[in-house]
Amino acid sequence: MKTIHVAGVILVSHDSVLLARRKTDQAFGGLLEIPGGKIEPGESIIHAAKREMLEELGTRIPLCIPFMSLTWKGPEIQVSLSSVLAPIDQKPTKSIDHSELLWITLANLPIYIKYNYGEITKPDIPILEVLAKQYQVNPDYFRFFG
Repeated sequence: MKTIHVAGVILVSHDSVLLARRKTDQAFGGLLEIPGGKIEPGESIIHAAKREMLEELGTRIPLCIPFMSLTWKGPEIQVSLSSVLAPIDQKPTKSIDHSELLWITLANLPIYIKYNYGEITKPDIPILEVLAKQYQVNPDYFRFFG
C-alpha cells in the first residue's frame, strides 16, 4: 500500500479555523480538509507547512506549533498526516487548490463536525475533534491566535 506523507496546517485567526473544500478533480474531491500538502523528500513538517500555505493560499505563516500526527489507512492509500497550529492575522480568501474556504468558529467546531461529518476528509476528522476538545477545555490558549 502506498503511503503519502502530508503536512496539515490548522490556520487559526482570532476565534476561527480554516477548512478548505478540495476541487472535484482531486483525490477526496469536493470534501473539506485542513489545508496542507505532501511533504517533499528531506523536507521538515514545518518547512512543508510554510511552503504549502504560500503556494496554495498566498499566505506566509511565521509560526507553526506541532499539534498532532496520525496514520489513516484507506482502501488504496495510507496517509501519514502531521498537523501544525499556525496563527495568522489576515484570513486568506482564495486558494489555487480549493474551490471554497470556510472559516468555522472554534466554539462551533464540534457541532460543525457532527452535522458535516460526511463532507470532511477522513484523515482530518480526528485532528479537528481533538482541536475542538482542546478549545472547550482551554479557550484562553487560543487567545494567542489572533
